Amino acid sequence: MMEMPWFNEGAALTAHLVIAALSVTGIGCSDSHVEGDAGPSVDAAEDAGHVDSTLPVDSGPPALCGSGCEIVELVAGRSHTCARFSDGRVACWGSNEFFELGQEGAERSLSPIEVEGLPSMARLVRGSTYTCGFSPEGTLWCWGDGSEPLLGSSIQPSRDWVMDVDDIVDIQSGGAHSCVVEAAGTIQCWGFRNGDGELGNGTMEMSLEPVDVLGLEDVTEISAGAFFNCARTRSGRLACWGDNGDGQIGDGTGGESSWEQDRHAPAFVLGDVERVTTGLHFACALTASGALLCWGNNGRGSVGIGSRERQYVASPEPLFPTTEIEIVDVVAARMGSHACALTGSGAVLCWGNNSAGQVGVGSSSVEFEAPVEVRDIDEVTGITLGRAHTCAIRSGREVWCWGKNDQGQLGDGTLEDRDVPVRVIGFD
Repeated sequence: MMEMPWFNEGAALTAHLVIAALSVTGIGCSDSHVEGDAGPSVDAAEDAGHVDSTLPVDSGPPALCGSGCEIVELVAGRSHTCARFSDGRVACWGSNEFFELGQEGAERSLSPIEVEGLPSMARLVRGSTYTCGFSPEGTLWCWGDGSEPLLGSSIQPSRDWVMDVDDIVDIQSGGAHSCVVEAAGTIQCWGFRNGDGELGNGTMEMSLEPVDVLGLEDVTEISAGAFFNCARTRSGRLACWGDNGDGQIGDGTGGESSWEQDRHAPAFVLGDVERVTTGLHFACALTASGALLCWGNNGRGSVGIGSRERQYVASPEPLFPTTEIEIVDVVAARMGSHACALTGSGAVLCWGNNSAGQVGVGSSSVEFEAPVEVRDIDEVTGITLGRAHTCAIRSGREVWCWGKNDQGQLGDGTLEDRDVPVRVIGFD
């Protein structure tokens, strides 16, 4: 049983952490494209290659991922993005309003900066305004702000964010709640609200202390939407619970925006599932046979079934025939309304909300009710989605992003939204 996470009654949440003297450095001696109080802003592209008649050539800042290094994982939050390298290092870019970059002073960074003070990371976990990672030994490290769902807050990487962290194998946060999967395969949740049953303990009472989710065992993966969750067991069974006003539980009920449709304990909805992902009010799953299914709120085309005539899709529906295309991964926008799938050939298909160009087809004027192929990118090996931006690993050596860029989350050195992929600078 997990102990109660720290919190400060009647006051703003503050972290009670034991933090080593850690620091975050930029790409080189001055933080290129870092805005705020972290020093002068230098454009790496302008700085590189200038020749002085008596001085050596200025080759620009050193690469974050040079010879022999590969980019192996991406995670995106609301307005920031992080990459994990093959040597276990992590770099982040975008908003630093809640210390998402693992440092204080800068408001944002328009290009990647390395997060220091971390051990080698084996896996990353995305949060809206925070990031967590697991070391090869299974220790959880986090940085940023998770105070709203009572996770913690830490400017610099810390392994003291959540009590009893040695027993956690997965962690997710929703609109005002958090859940963890323990090594034993059980789930515990807590939060400021439970009006939709998102804590999964059969009640509607909030709890600042972790409570056991009913009826689940041998769980390996959890994904949290705004006020609902879905979890996958080792055998591939998928269960969801919480808010069902948009049909996001997927059990054939809901879609009437009524609390009577909510599920205060898990309901099993699918089998043979290999991957589950949740957006704001919808969910998608990939089965072992290759079927891609989505359900929930379809008002912005998030379910991807080719039409928005049904605003609520209360049961999982396939996006296209299983044999038509090989899908190897699917990711829904973190607290957003678009989703993308990665194909076996390295193409990316996206659908849903496209208000900032996050679908990546050269337009931001329409929403897409069915999957469309992202322009100008191939050989993709991994994808991640923030609330309104999308990023992809290309050939293990490059990161390309598109969509909303108001905080520099695309990493191209600008604050301009992009409706087609642009390459993140500073990796090589």
